[in-house]
Amino acid sequence: MFAIFDKKLLFFFCLLLGIGLLSFVENEQGSSSFFDHIPCPSDNPLTEEGVALGERLFFDPILSGDNSISCSSCHHQNVAFADTLVQSVGITGKPLARNAMPLFNLAWTNILFWDGRANSLEELVPIPIQNKDEMGQDLAELVLELKDSPSYVNQFQAAFDEEEIT
Repeated sequence: MFAIFDKKLLFFFCLLLGIGLLSFVENEQGSSSFFDHIPCPSDNPLTEEGVALGERLFFDPILSGDNSISCSSCHHQNVAFADTLVQSVGITGKPLARNAMPLFNLAWTNILFWDGRANSLEELVPIPIQNKDEMGQDLAELVLELKDSPSYVNQFQAAFDEEEIT
């Protein structure tokens, strides 16, 4: 039974990979950028610098109140950026109400969090960061920590073309 499941799962992932690769094929205007196909708000355009900054922040425990966990502590890359636990465990060590949702194709969905409480990715991100049981970080304190890092200051400048981290 498990071997059959593995073969079906492998086929499914190969199919998804094939569909994903199609999105890199040149479109009618000659553009071959995957980013051309991702919907974004006009006030938060998708850039390579912004993606690099987001990736760094996702894996950096600086986002947690005591700098002990990162987003990737619950959203594991090897399982579709999800958690294998029934109830994820945050900064306090206590089981949370739910497990961490998988994080893929979020630009094309309006179901953010299991209960749908966020309407955009921009609205979603601060919620687990500030939640006392998830990451327990005060946003004002986080901004100060980021400002203390010259490399983050440079990365924010490159991503947002602004001097100030907010």
